Amino acid sequence: MLLAALLIRPNQAVSTDALIDALWGERPPPSAGGLLQVYVSQVRKVLSREARLVTRPPGYLIEVQSEELDSARFAQLLEQGREALGQGNHQLASATLAEALALWRGPALADFAFEHFAQSEAARLEELRLVALEARIQADLELGRHDELVPELRTLVAAEPRREHVRAQLMLALYRSGRQADALEVYREGRRVLVEELGIDPGAELQRLEQAILNQDPSLAARAPARSKLPSPPGPLIGRERELGEIDRLLRSDDVHLLTLTGAGGTGKTRLAIEAASRAPDLFPDGVFFAALAPVSDAAFALSAMAQALEVQETGAELLPEALRRHLAGRRLLLVADNLEHLPTAAPLLAELIAAAPVVKVLATSRSPLHISAEHVYDVPPLTGDESVGLLIERARRARRDFAVTDENAPELAAICSRLDGLPLAIELAAARLRLLTPAGLLARLERRLPLLTGGDRDLPARQQTLSGAIEWSYNLLRRADQHLFVRLAIFAGGFTPDAVEAVCRHGDEPEPDTVDALTRLVDMGLVQAAPGADRRLTMLETIREYALELLARSGEEVALADRHVAYFLGLAELKEAELRENQASVLAQLDAEHENLRAAIARTLALGDGATALRLVASLWRYWWARGFLTEGRQWLEQALSSTAAETDAARARALEGAATLAWGRGDSKPAREFAETAIAIYGELGDRRGVARGLNNLGLAAQAAGDYRHAESYFEQSGALAAEVGNERGVGVSLVNLG
Repeated sequence: MLLAALLIRPNQAVSTDALIDALWGERPPPSAGGLLQVYVSQVRKVLSREARLVTRPPGYLIEVQSEELDSARFAQLLEQGREALGQGNHQLASATLAEALALWRGPALADFAFEHFAQSEAARLEELRLVALEARIQADLELGRHDELVPELRTLVAAEPRREHVRAQLMLALYRSGRQADALEVYREGRRVLVEELGIDPGAELQRLEQAILNQDPSLAARAPARSKLPSPPGPLIGRERELGEIDRLLRSDDVHLLTLTGAGGTGKTRLAIEAASRAPDLFPDGVFFAALAPVSDAAFALSAMAQALEVQETGAELLPEALRRHLAGRRLLLVADNLEHLPTAAPLLAELIAAAPVVKVLATSRSPLHISAEHVYDVPPLTGDESVGLLIERARRARRDFAVTDENAPELAAICSRLDGLPLAIELAAARLRLLTPAGLLARLERRLPLLTGGDRDLPARQQTLSGAIEWSYNLLRRADQHLFVRLAIFAGGFTPDAVEAVCRHGDEPEPDTVDALTRLVDMGLVQAAPGADRRLTMLETIREYALELLARSGEEVALADRHVAYFLGLAELKEAELRENQASVLAQLDAEHENLRAAIARTLALGDGATALRLVASLWRYWWARGFLTEGRQWLEQALSSTAAETDAARARALEGAATLAWGRGDSKPAREFAETAIAIYGELGDRRGVARGLNNLGLAAQAAGDYRHAESYFEQSGALAAEVGNERGVGVSLVNLG
């Protein structure tokens, strides 16, 4: 009882009189003072550390840490949970408050329920327990858990029938569960209790809620969960709890707007960023978005990639940076910008967006800092020893279901991870070999290859040297034909399908393995990743692709492969242009997936001076760029292709001019739109393509209309409609009528 009386007021001096009163009440024995000293001595022996119970006038003080005392730990967690709730972080609030409530194992100070010194403290703690319970329920309501809360709330209301806030929570949970009548019945029962027992009406909160339910007020609806546009990881993240906690704290800090995860290739920056973003949806009610920038070869297109990730489209009224600033203004969202190191000139654009949208946060990954003023850098370290072994075991069990850890192989697994410096990618590549090798065999091979794993260029980071060695080692274990395929896959940008691999990578002069079987072996080796989805799309990690590109440059095949790559994607672009009007959603999705390959094909043709092929590509793609809002990018490609060839009379040039006119008009540039349209009409006329002439006249009308020349615009629209009618183009007639108003 003495210990309880002291612990009720931890780290505070409790007077001798108060302790005597707690022990003996109003009738203490004459020797109470001496007995108290004896009891203190006995408690000190039990505590084993005498300094914890110290003499402190006017009595005694017991020293305890907050984590040692359930009531103190509970109060600490309650404060943290309520703070998280106030900040709108409902997931964290729910978890923290649930942890606080889990400390309760029964009524407060149950062993001293009838002792007068404990009664006020017990009542205080019980009230705080209810406060914590109400706060946790509020967080769960915000998380959309209303259905599962109803039974718990009914029990709580039965135990605390006069507690109006709990009754309001039950009413809201019932209403959100589609039980409006039951919610109103809970109100009527509460009113009856208050009137009959206390002679009062329900408070303002309950009355407002009843009226809102009767009116089916939209504000009562469950909050829609924050949108998450993150890629699906292939499996659970192993370890990284310390890093996730530190990143979470940084993302929650008001002065952190750009957080860059840095580190060598293969340290797991992307996976860590995805996991950190997935754990913070309630911090960002306007959504969490992911922009994959590794395939973007030109910083000029980085903004387009981020806009696409954020679902922002360029319009004629504003340029893309302005559209992004307007869209982001006032929004609380997180953008994960993945792989920025090769786009240094994109960093200032990012800085401008952050300055214009102070509540938006960017979580970037890069092998090196971006070096802008708003940046906070977090260096991602290798995995710890235990995490490394955990990852190796998990991946080994994926490769071989019966893989088991034993006393014999456990040290070997730890040694493997140590040799690989705790790099996640190197460990995953090594784990794939445990399908065929024992841990001892794997370790022996690493021993023999240790010079490869540590002997890279001295100007490279040590981890990058190790990673290169691990990739090379896996490459050397491939069949010769699979090695050839692996190197050729580097020609693709942003991923590929088996059909594309068949067309681009097969070599006519040598026997080839079945493409799907070969790709499966590369996936099994961890050198190629199978993306989720039904389109059988595959990708290569950028660090692995860089290694393959080096081999490709030395192979002598790069030019021939590039030609086949261009030919395949030219055929795809022309085919999808014909299909675009019939099945727009499906075709747009296919072109989205291949956009980086299409960009690479255009860039290659322009770099080689093959303007004719470039013209065919852009002429087939401008409608895609229009539909997706890539007005600036599309116009740049079109103008580059048009300027790379002589002014010849051919259909591709006319179609490219038509596209340039349309995209220029979409940007609000009426003068170049008119010039492009006039030239397109002239070529269509020479080719005898009356449908093309009709479309060109419509573009002239749009350009004139944008310039305020309504008289000429009306004339062009009428001519376009008349010509479309002559050639039987009903859609063209409809477009002209719509434009005429």
